[in-house]
Amino acid sequence: MKRLFFLLLVLMLVILLLACEQHTPAPSPTITSAPSSTPEPEKIFLSDLNPVSAEVEHAYLGRGIVPWSEEPALMEGAPIVSGGTTYEHGLFAHAPSTLVYDLSGRYSLLHTSMLVHSGANCGDGAIFHILVDGAERFASPVLDWESLPVTAEVNLTGAHQLTLLADMSGDAGCDWAIWGDPYLLPAGEATLAAYIPPTATIPPTATPQSILTYLADLTPYSSYSNSPIEVGVFPVTRSDLGLTAGQPLAWHGWEFPHGMLVGPDTTLTYDIADQNFFRFHADVTRIFSDAGCGDGVDLVLLGDMREIARLHLPQNSEAVLPLDADVNHVRMLTLLVEPIDNYDCDELILGDPILYAYADPADAPALQPTRVPAAHPSEPIPEKMVWAYYYGWYQPLSPWMWWDDPRWIDYPQGRYNSMDVEVIHQQIQQAKSAGIDGFVVLWLGIEDPGDSRQIQLLLDAAEQEDFKIIVSFEWPKGIPETTSSLHYLLVNFAEHPAYMHVDGRPAVFLYANSQLGPVSVWQGVFDDLQALGLDAFYIGESFSLSDLAVFDGLYQYIPESSSIYSGFGERFAAYLQAQSGGQKLWVATALPGFDNTPNVTVGWGTYMFIDPRGGEYYRQSLQAALDSGAPWILITSWNEYTENTEIEPSENLGTLRLDITRELILPWKDE
Repeated sequence: MKRLFFLLLVLMLVILLLACEQHTPAPSPTITSAPSSTPEPEKIFLSDLNPVSAEVEHAYLGRGIVPWSEEPALMEGAPIVSGGTTYEHGLFAHAPSTLVYDLSGRYSLLHTSMLVHSGANCGDGAIFHILVDGAERFASPVLDWESLPVTAEVNLTGAHQLTLLADMSGDAGCDWAIWGDPYLLPAGEATLAAYIPPTATIPPTATPQSILTYLADLTPYSSYSNSPIEVGVFPVTRSDLGLTAGQPLAWHGWEFPHGMLVGPDTTLTYDIADQNFFRFHADVTRIFSDAGCGDGVDLVLLGDMREIARLHLPQNSEAVLPLDADVNHVRMLTLLVEPIDNYDCDELILGDPILYAYADPADAPALQPTRVPAAHPSEPIPEKMVWAYYYGWYQPLSPWMWWDDPRWIDYPQGRYNSMDVEVIHQQIQQAKSAGIDGFVVLWLGIEDPGDSRQIQLLLDAAEQEDFKIIVSFEWPKGIPETTSSLHYLLVNFAEHPAYMHVDGRPAVFLYANSQLGPVSVWQGVFDDLQALGLDAFYIGESFSLSDLAVFDGLYQYIPESSSIYSGFGERFAAYLQAQSGGQKLWVATALPGFDNTPNVTVGWGTYMFIDPRGGEYYRQSLQAALDSGAPWILITSWNEYTENTEIEPSENLGTLRLDITRELILPWKDE
């Protein structure tokens, strides 16, 4: 029995061991975690906090909803929706309004957008101010119901009180001020300088790791300033402010070892193409606000000559304000310092400007073209087209081309700003009324952002007015600069619907092309551009038929004489027949007279005078051009007041020259 019991016990132990072995869990697989991304900091929306005080002139503060309103475009209690965007955490506070929040040092950053409700359809706008512990940190330009939202980020480290103020720019009618989803980051959390929220084109689960580059470490592609620029130090001595040249760049307790002091005449352009930059940030302050002079200044950021950010610093501003912009796919980054009125005491500290780049180029969002290039089939050159040379340089930023200059002999009727869109439309309408089909527009290249921005405005207005634009690239300064400028022109201007195409290619006038060298040099430039897939119909300033071996057309800015056209059409046709080349063009130019006294006064050029004889010289010059048989007529100029060749209505001549243009052009077109 004992042996049987022992055998049974052994058998039970074996069965138990086998059962345990069957239930032993398999080894756990090795889990490889994905690289951790920077977590998004906690956001505390102001709509979830109670303000210490809230003074709202009309109705009351609306948190995420529209407060009481008598306006039919707004419904009490409805969500805040403006311009197609819903502001779930927005603050609706009709101007004038003041909102005060207690911070008690608990927060590191404020982020907010600002706008006036798009449904207002009236009113003169509001100005938004952000104050930290009573000191202004941000002031917006005037925003009305048609303005795009403006975004601000303000450092709150150690701050105790935040004030959001929406002020009237005139009266209070329709100033429906909205703070768009303002939020705070807690103290100790990553500030926005270290955390870049994902954009719509970046997966929301990951934040791109970034590489930081100080702008001061890049060499400007071009720069213009009347004062020296140095990095991290004051470049000049200002005894009235206790500043010494070479002293570290610091102001009101802020230090800027990578910053620059820039004056109101400064333009800095950087080639940042193919460097994967996606964000620009700088802290900006006026240093001479303590000096009691100056009238304020704007810092403008351009991406490929289009405005992408603007920061206004008023006369009494002592705040250090942030300037941020999206620079994804920007090729040329330009900083402009624009004075409000005069140039006195408007220096800025551009504080440690930084460009953020994707560490992995694969994180960069795909380039989304803003305009699909249209197909331009090869067609016969259109005939009986009339063009006028146009100058868009009459801007406050260009003091040597502004109407308070005493050297002018004549002025336009209404001394305009060339950046005024209403003025541009009026000029186009006046030109069209006289039979002019388009403007040939001066452009000095990518180093001149003022003219580039004006051309963009001109193209947009021309599209609306069924008018055409051709760019005249002027005064080439070297082969690399010329190639880069033409590349920019063909990529950024030439595919606009209002840009003129000839023989399937964008037309480009080349003024003073001999400054670059013989036509063989130009052939090399054109070959380099064609290798990049860029081609154009180039019209050179020459009447040498042999130059047609390289250029597609010929013209003269100032005709040697009216007799130059006698028989030229026949010689042109005979040359083409002998060469069997493609389509070619010649342009006959009309001139109303010439007097460059304003230029000679300041040392520009050699004095030249052609007596306009009232309007008789222009009448004869224009008639000779019309009789020449040239397919195109060019009038020099629409508005070149430094040489007094203008035909637009002026103070001294009235509409005389425009009337002569209309009198001769319209019947010629009807022939």
